[in-house]
Amino acid sequence: MQRKLYRIPPGKERFHAYLRQLIDWDVEDMRLPLFAMNPMGRDHVPAFLDALLALDAARVAAEAIAETESLLRDVPGVFKVALGVADDRMGAWTNRFATEHSHRFESERLYDRGWVIGMLWTADVPSPQAAREEVLTAVHRLAHVQYSLTPTRRYSRRLSL
Repeated sequence: MQRKLYRIPPGKERFHAYLRQLIDWDVEDMRLPLFAMNPMGRDHVPAFLDALLALDAARVAAEAIAETESLLRDVPGVFKVALGVADDRMGAWTNRFATEHSHRFESERLYDRGWVIGMLWTADVPSPQAAREEVLTAVHRLAHVQYSLTPTRRYSRRLSL
């Protein structure tokens, strides 16, 4: 989805397309977790996304999750897992330290909506290993959070792998 948005020339049209993917206006809530994406990113962002597509990063992430399925079987909740790209190389509005902290320690609202996000950064080298590590880190963080909460406070979704 992110790469599709970057096919639209930079400007108001791309930004509005980004908002339509980010927000479901019918229910006034998040549609897709694209919050860390810089919709006005420069040419290095689509190049990064193209590299991830060439590496088949989504398949790598899915395989990594499948390999850990037996470890995660008892994690309560149903979640969709996605890889997101944040622009810390030239993105004017993305501070990596603040975004990383928020991503790792303030994901409750994403969990409430049934999402787990592995975050990749444009300043890093795209690789299958990075996609694998990020998605596994995110999924295991969720598992830790779920087991840290009392049963009545756990997110009410099942982990869908």
